[in-house]
Amino acid sequence: MIEANGLFASIIQQAFSASQTGRVMGITQALISLASPIGLIFAAPLAEMIGIPPLLILAGGSIFVGNIVSLLLPDVKKLDHMTIMTDAEANDV
Repeated sequence: MIEANGLFASIIQQAFSASQTGRVMGITQALISLASPIGLIFAAPLAEMIGIPPLLILAGGSIFVGNIVSLLLPDVKKLDHMTIMTDAEANDV
């Protein structure tokens, strides 16, 4: 599996035990792969209407705004203080 977002992979590894990490990353990779064709369903007609350069500017701006909004979420701020789950803790649950 190719994971392009190293920060996301490290958060997954900290949040889940080693025995669950592969399954969780597999599911997230499947969901990420599903997003591409869904995005193209909307992007292709929009690119024909407004053109590709404005579409790229719009996409970049929306990513920027989304990142700023995510930084304001309380759960994202707590990620620095997240407890690393070990296999011993997973067996206790």
